[in-house]
Amino acid sequence: MLLFAENVLPAFEFYEWEILQQFAQKETPFTPDEKNAIAQAIATTPAVSMENEKYAAVDTSVVCPAYSLGAYPQTDLPVYALYKHIPCSTYFHPNGRWSFQRFETLPALQRRLQGSYIGPFVFKNRYKAEDFLEILRQTAQEETWSLPNERLSSKILRNYLDNLWRLCQEKNQLLYSANKDYVLFDTNLFHRTFLIPIYIVAKVEYGSVYTDAEVITNGWKQLSKFGFDKQTYKDWVQQQKAGPRFYKNSREELLFNPAWEVDVHSDGKLTHILQERQERFFKHNPKLQDMEPFALQALFEKAIEISTDIAKRNYKFIAPQYRWQTREIQFLMPLFLLKKSLPDAVLVLSAMPKDQTYFPETILELQDAYQNARLIARPEDLWLRAAADEANAEEDKTTEEI
Repeated sequence: MLLFAENVLPAFEFYEWEILQQFAQKETPFTPDEKNAIAQAIATTPAVSMENEKYAAVDTSVVCPAYSLGAYPQTDLPVYALYKHIPCSTYFHPNGRWSFQRFETLPALQRRLQGSYIGPFVFKNRYKAEDFLEILRQTAQEETWSLPNERLSSKILRNYLDNLWRLCQEKNQLLYSANKDYVLFDTNLFHRTFLIPIYIVAKVEYGSVYTDAEVITNGWKQLSKFGFDKQTYKDWVQQQKAGPRFYKNSREELLFNPAWEVDVHSDGKLTHILQERQERFFKHNPKLQDMEPFALQALFEKAIEISTDIAKRNYKFIAPQYRWQTREIQFLMPLFLLKKSLPDAVLVLSAMPKDQTYFPETILELQDAYQNARLIARPEDLWLRAAADEANAEEDKTTEEI
């Protein structure tokens, strides 16, 4: 048994709290004080060691009895909080750091740790997972799904499937077979040759693990053997034509409004972006590294002005991205500081509709921006396509060197 240090509190995101709320016998949402109490209790409850102490799991059913944390939806199994051990002498924890991963049933955690997984889909090993990704890539319309020099292939596609699944799960856009043994997932991708939607069907295990994933393009004939009801399937197909809804009210929320102000001086954002994250500017233009802070600030603010002017003429120039923590649309603004061919970095903007103002959050490298934008739609603007082309070029160069 393991015991976490009292001050090692799990950093649960919005999505994890929603899962916890699902199996808590509590009708109202957790308050901040309740969340802190639960996080504190989980961090101080003995944990079951897993996989040679690389992972540890805490049974939430014995944590904070007042909140009646119970079983995972659709199962009678108790839910565990899974941690991953990160050895590092710089952390205050004497044995390194324990990083929170997810909430799941213990059998589901064991099944997941025994194999390789892509989003919710678990495979027997890494090779099976790679085969599945390759089938999906070859079936779908051609586009950039990989980043250069990445440890995992098709990182963009992995991230896309994981996040799109979560969105569909939240909005009840998944279709389950009559006996709940199989699930159908619309990838929002189309066939490479014909305008046919691509689905994924998978077997449901322990309520939260999905195995034996298959790429489906032939509609009902393939699905009938999995126990789906034909009329329910037809109704679901009609619902999927609307696509996943990232916006709350209208599609206009996906469009950057160049008439609004971009406030770069609030909440110390200049310090965060130009000093704490300044290395993200240097990758494409090392000359920026030698600049004084005030000179870099002048270029930064001028780049925002230029991008805003371009957005007045091209509504696709500043692309939307979806932020899971707040369930809000943010915008990706390219920053051209010293050259015109490719942005030096990408500024992330949050919208404040009431004040008609955008606030900078952080900056990203080009490839990360492309990955984030791809969740909503295939990026079509030139600067995002250039980032994708650069990723392909670096990947080809690395392959030639090998």
